[in-house]
Amino acid sequence: MNTIWAVAISVLLLMDCRNKPRTKPEFGVWGFDETVMDKSVSPGESFFRYANGGWLDRTPIPSDRTSVWVDTPADDLIESRLHAIMEQGAAQAGHDPSTLEGKAGGFYKSFMNEELCERMGAKPIQPELDAVRGTHSADELAGLTGRAVVDFDGSFFKIWQNVDLRDPQHYAMYLGQDGLGLPDLDYYSKPEFAETKAKFQAYAGRLLNLIDWPDAGSNAKRVVDLETSVAAVSWTKAQQRDAVLNYNAMSVEELERMAPGFGWRALLAQARLPQVTRVVVAEKGAFPKMAAIWKHTPPDVLRAWAAFHIADNAAPYLSKSFADAYFDFRGRTLGGQAEQKVRWKRGVFAVAGGDFLPSDEVDQLVWLSLERAAGVLTYDHDRSLLQSLDLVALARSG
Repeated sequence: MNTIWAVAISVLLLMDCRNKPRTKPEFGVWGFDETVMDKSVSPGESFFRYANGGWLDRTPIPSDRTSVWVDTPADDLIESRLHAIMEQGAAQAGHDPSTLEGKAGGFYKSFMNEELCERMGAKPIQPELDAVRGTHSADELAGLTGRAVVDFDGSFFKIWQNVDLRDPQHYAMYLGQDGLGLPDLDYYSKPEFAETKAKFQAYAGRLLNLIDWPDAGSNAKRVVDLETSVAAVSWTKAQQRDAVLNYNAMSVEELERMAPGFGWRALLAQARLPQVTRVVVAEKGAFPKMAAIWKHTPPDVLRAWAAFHIADNAAPYLSKSFADAYFDFRGRTLGGQAEQKVRWKRGVFAVAGGDFLPSDEVDQLVWLSLERAAGVLTYDHDRSLLQSLDLVALARSG
């Protein structure tokens, strides 16, 4: 019976395809394009250049990008369509929009309100900073890092949910090493990255100064020194690729015994996971060492580290001083991007699931919903989840 249904469906699909008129592709032409090649180069000398040299020579990288690829024209079209949708939503968004389109429009509208952003400065993240200032113990501060899954706080140990790799019928909560503001461990130790590390320290000082943190310059050095010690005990990218070594299921009690010195229960509680009793630890060998570093680091240094990461994660949403500092380091120094994108493009990027958002789940849902609205996707998504998103709250515009 299943075979009969499969054949019937295939026939219907073929008939549907035959009845649809052939349309010219919007980008490029059908077939193999030899103009992208550079036949002056021997394929034995450089096959990459032989296969792609023509395209590389005639394709400039715009000053507000770090790369381009063959899909870039399609991405630009999607971006322009999303822009139109958000502008329309912003025009319709009231004080408390109830529809998905209204929420997306409200988020975009608040992001584009530069005058309000300048007037507020660091005020939108003041509650998080006050919470850090008000901590009285390392365990209490460890709990605040659990808010990284729902807010702008930084994380010493990241938390995520995924299918249990050894029990695919169920999900599991995973814990992994984190705590670093630079892209890789090598940035903290190798001489060739010394200049970048120095600029990272200057960036940390710049943000701490913008949030009126005391002794911004000296605390920035302490933050980088702390992260350098964390990097020294963290697992490398090669070690993290070992799926067997990075699967270590245990109870919360076993985790506390394995890596004492860090407030694991406080972490889970602030991550809204107080009921979790079993976790899968990734870089098991690094956890006890990182927990010991947390335990023996002076609380004022931990607070400065936490404050810096809140400001770093929120900077693209805040006033021009924050956004420019963020771009100067993360865009220009780390990414090689010569020019910051215009504000409307940054607004589209943020609302449509850009890296600025604190929750990967929110990123994915917003991106899917807006792509569907732009005509990129044709299937429907879980409306109950989409309608539960409060994008305006994420914007923090007052």
